[in-house]
Amino acid sequence: MDELMKNFIDNDLSGSAREALNAAISAIYFADNSDYKTALYEVVVSLMEGLTPEYINDKYVSELAHYLNPDWT
Repeated sequence: MDELMKNFIDNDLSGSAREALNAAISAIYFADNSDYKTALYEVVVSLMEGLTPEYINDKYVSELAHYLNPDWT
């Protein structure tokens, strides 16, 4: 990884965005037996900065996905 990317991560990426990036990369990079649903939930919770319900579930994620993608059927 080059110094520009390291500098961005260390100095410009907010805490919640950094946590979301880490969760997503961890799930994809270690794509052997990773728990993708748990990683997705971690990304959502990190990016929503405390606005998610205490217990996030499939229904919540589905509603969020459809809200963000209104053209989905």
